[in-house]
Amino acid sequence: MCKLITFIGTGKYEETTYIFDTNKIYTRYFSVFSTAIIKPVEVLVVRTEEAANEHWGPLCQEFLENGFSEPVPIDVPEGKSTKELWEIFNTLIDKVDEQDSVVFDITHGFRSLSLVCFLSIAYLKFVKNVQIKGLYYGAYEARDKEKNITPVFDLTDFCSLLDWIVGVNSFIQHGSAREISSLLVMAQKKAKEKQGPARRELNSFGMLIEDISRALFTTRPFELVNKARNLKYYKEGTEQRNILERDVWEWAAPFGVLMDKIIEEYYAFAGVEDHYNPLNLERHLAAVRWYVEHNYAPQALSMMRELVISFTMCQKGEYGKAFDRGMRELTAGQLYRAKENSLSGKLWSKLSDPRNDVIHAGWRTNPRSSHKVMQETSECLALLEELFSEEGLIVCHEIPDSDGEASNLKVLITPLGMSPGLLYTAINHIEPDRILVLTSKEGRALLTEITTQAGYSGGIEVVEVKDPFAGFNELSEVIEKVMGYLEMLPPHKIYINLAGGTTLLQYITTRIAGLKVDNCEELVNVVMIDKRPVREQQENPYVMGDMLVVE
Repeated sequence: MCKLITFIGTGKYEETTYIFDTNKIYTRYFSVFSTAIIKPVEVLVVRTEEAANEHWGPLCQEFLENGFSEPVPIDVPEGKSTKELWEIFNTLIDKVDEQDSVVFDITHGFRSLSLVCFLSIAYLKFVKNVQIKGLYYGAYEARDKEKNITPVFDLTDFCSLLDWIVGVNSFIQHGSAREISSLLVMAQKKAKEKQGPARRELNSFGMLIEDISRALFTTRPFELVNKARNLKYYKEGTEQRNILERDVWEWAAPFGVLMDKIIEEYYAFAGVEDHYNPLNLERHLAAVRWYVEHNYAPQALSMMRELVISFTMCQKGEYGKAFDRGMRELTAGQLYRAKENSLSGKLWSKLSDPRNDVIHAGWRTNPRSSHKVMQETSECLALLEELFSEEGLIVCHEIPDSDGEASNLKVLITPLGMSPGLLYTAINHIEPDRILVLTSKEGRALLTEITTQAGYSGGIEVVEVKDPFAGFNELSEVIEKVMGYLEMLPPHKIYINLAGGTTLLQYITTRIAGLKVDNCEELVNVVMIDKRPVREQQENPYVMGDMLVVE
């Protein structure tokens, strides 16, 4: 149940038949009609002293004749000054409680009351969490004069314009698409209710921009570049774009002016699917710019630290190991020691302290002021821009095609025990672009030496097995991690090395060989063989052996 807030002025109101949908009532006062169709728990009539003298008696009489209780008067000044308008505003606000449901009838409003009413609606909606259930206007001037029938305009949808204003402001000022996304989802729901199921893009687009927004605010750069890439389906001329424009025009018109701005701003983050492709670093830099522009210092500082490390590894030809924590910490140490001797060292020195101050929430003896944090964040961004501009980005892997997917990608899946020679042989025979290694904590420590000896600088993903001898209870978790990694890759060819490591590691590898990977174009089972005596293999493991293809 809801309250009805209506108005009475000093006009000469004539009797007419108000009609709305299947409802019609012959009356002099529209508030009688609105009471009949809404059936509120309470009717509040806003009146001035002059309006009360002119119409209050006849209005109450019509209410009683139609079987309604007398309305409750709300006395207000005439609104002849700004002070009186504010008094009217405050009076309206005071009559509505938190979380009330309210319907407004503005038919017989006077002077500036319609504007004051609309501002009251906005305030109640967002400050008191009031549900605006309806906004109606009896359009006497638009009546059929011959039949004396007056149409009723349902202006409720214009209340939703307030939500769009908030959503647009949230995006422009703060970069958040959450409110806009919710409004698009609601618009699609409304379209379905009115016209039935049909292909629409409002919901899909709304969810996509919310995903992008969430990735930004939670500092998920790889999720960001992947989600933003999907905006290509909404560029000018695409089928999805045409459907989206059609539905926006009909069901979400206020969004039309913002659509291209959102696509343009978020598409700047679109990268390639391959996480090991350093082209994504340019997109990560774009995200840092965005953070600084929107005053999000914690995200900007965190992202810059990781970006400097990744950039440095790329310059050194080590980007294939960019996800190896040990290698990242090693690079961080090198940057620390470089200090002012290089641009990257200078940036690292300037970045470290404000980043630590923010990450630890100012829990230190002399924390920076918020103004100082933002100032230093902007200065660090300027140095980062200079680093990218002067030293350039060395592309370590093949440049992606127009869809962001690498061609002829070769992936080696291999177990690794404590004998490095078999993996060394596999790398040299296959020349993979990616290596997924199943190993133990001890085996992992051998990887840097093996890849260095093999001259390998591609991507490495390590799935560590806690108990490489008897950890059969880890089987499901390990396979899930492997499949998750493979599904992230563009179309590829898999080489599975069935030899090496413990019995358990070989068993897991064999199990993986029997699974279906959607984007795997070809799967080849191989074994590596070193025919030398065991002692010789141990003394010099880095001698290339033979590779056999297992049919």
